Amino acid sequence: VSIAAVIIALGLFVDNGIVVIEDFQRRVAEGEARAAAAGAAGQSMAAPLLISSLAIILAFAPLVMGDTATAEYMRSLGFVMAVTLLLSLVIALTVIPLLAQQFAQAHKAHGAGDPVETLRRWYGRMVRRLVKKPRVVVGAMALLLSGSLIAYAALPVELLSPSERKQLQLPLELTPGTTPARTAAIARAVTARLADPRRFPEVAGAVAYVGEGGPRFILGLNPPIAAPHRAYIVVNLHHDAAVAPAAKHIAADLANAFPEARIESKRFSLGSSENGRAVFRLVGPDRLELVRAAEKLRAQLSAIPDMVEIRDDAEAPADRITVTPDPLRAAAAGVTTADLTRALGQAFGSTPITMLRRGELLVPVLLQAPDGQRHDPIWLAALPIQGTNGSTTLGAIAKVRLEQGPNVLNRRNLEPVITISARHATMTAAALAAAVDHRPATLGLGPEARVELGGEIEESVDANAGLQTYLPLAIAGMAGLFLWQFGSFRRTFIILLSIPFVLVGATAGLWVARESASFTATLGLLALMGIIVNNAVLLIGRIAERTHQGATVADAIAEAAELRLRPIVMTKLTCIVGLVPLYHSGGALWRPMAAAMIGGLALGTLITLALIPALYALLFKQRTIAPVEGLSQ
Repeated sequence: VSIAAVIIALGLFVDNGIVVIEDFQRRVAEGEARAAAAGAAGQSMAAPLLISSLAIILAFAPLVMGDTATAEYMRSLGFVMAVTLLLSLVIALTVIPLLAQQFAQAHKAHGAGDPVETLRRWYGRMVRRLVKKPRVVVGAMALLLSGSLIAYAALPVELLSPSERKQLQLPLELTPGTTPARTAAIARAVTARLADPRRFPEVAGAVAYVGEGGPRFILGLNPPIAAPHRAYIVVNLHHDAAVAPAAKHIAADLANAFPEARIESKRFSLGSSENGRAVFRLVGPDRLELVRAAEKLRAQLSAIPDMVEIRDDAEAPADRITVTPDPLRAAAAGVTTADLTRALGQAFGSTPITMLRRGELLVPVLLQAPDGQRHDPIWLAALPIQGTNGSTTLGAIAKVRLEQGPNVLNRRNLEPVITISARHATMTAAALAAAVDHRPATLGLGPEARVELGGEIEESVDANAGLQTYLPLAIAGMAGLFLWQFGSFRRTFIILLSIPFVLVGATAGLWVARESASFTATLGLLALMGIIVNNAVLLIGRIAERTHQGATVADAIAEAAELRLRPIVMTKLTCIVGLVPLYHSGGALWRPMAAAMIGGLALGTLITLALIPALYALLFKQRTIAPVEGLSQ
């Protein structure tokens, strides 16, 4: 993440220097001495560059201040961006003016056929037309923004893309009640089969953890709950292996070779939840009611075509011995609850009778009846129990019977819960959840029961909730910066009003690149929120200077637009070029972010170059504008 932040910052790092050099070249072309032009360029651009840099840092602040798992994953991005931008600002205001004085030349005189001059003049004429009908321009932009909101809502939604690690995880599950020895034997057979290079040439090695999920060796790992009938296998692939085809190959082969086991081959996820898996949690006091509701929900999911997998943690019934004491008979025999517990503990091997010492290691020695006797109600009924009134048998004071019951009773926050998870071939987790009716009333749940969406959907809600909590604070901080620079609520309002229009270009970029609205795409929107205001800051600052010098609002807007066109376009093109490597080679994690930022910088810049002049003309019209205190650029 830190490396990606450096790549993103490369495009932004040179922006401040470009603005200073462009202002120096303009001043020299107008006749100023080189030393004076260098000093004036650094001094005049200090305030707007400081404001724009701090605005970008504030845009990333919600990442730093959030406390969710996803924010923890992306936090270094905000820190790296902040340090890089502040360093860029210092260099632009100190080193760049010195280098410009020594090496930079004035802008060449542009002839009538020069493309740069032609573009500037054309843009100036367009701005003069726009300011004559600002309401039409603003209305058209508002319609464009509304269409972008609809298009963005139609994008597929996911939290984070699957990991590109050359590893696979294979959760293995056997019938409830399977002994750890049998589970270990199956896991050993699976890893031995995976070690065959002729059958699996893409596999470099595998390790199995029996009865547990192993160490949490990456941040996003969410291993299965420990149980005797479960194992967790991590498969290492060769560096040139394709992860997705390898997962399908391994899953198909192991399903045929080990039909008694449920083995799932899947990639690792960057988040703490598996990518693309919809999770439904049925919570309520009545477990039988939850079981019936889970069957209805499974039926709905099964009716969806191209379902890859549907599973739940409602364990299959297992045989168990039930001992129901008779209080009156136990009291007559002088047998207490402690006596009964002690006798059963010795029979089933849960009570150590001594300790075996091997150096510093103490090993408990357990006394346990043979398997055949422990699972025989007749033998257990004859189990002797010593009471205060003499010896008796378990069958004389209690009912001993063999019956079926749930092997595992899952709870969440002390409440009974059944979790159903499903994965589709093409649908995202959010789309899959929307395709079924999971309302409690539809599933036949009572008023005290509820259905919760977990997994990737829940993690996405938590991550976005963190952004929504701190984003208003970041926007308020930006507003304070703009008020401090311009001393005008209307100018501040114009800048803030331009921020939502980054969605137009970002949505277009995601649709063209066929990327989803992932969490990294949201980060791209945050970055655009800070970057795009630089256009407004440069334009409004120059407009305010020209009106202070006596120009009309219309003339000031047109002249400022022509003058600031070159640095605005150059800085945004630099950012776009800097993001191309991230889009091309950043993988599934960073491609949505790069696509959103490239589209937002391209179209967003064009929109703000038309929107800012129209808004300024609409709010200020032809009134005399109060000068901005301390403004000299």
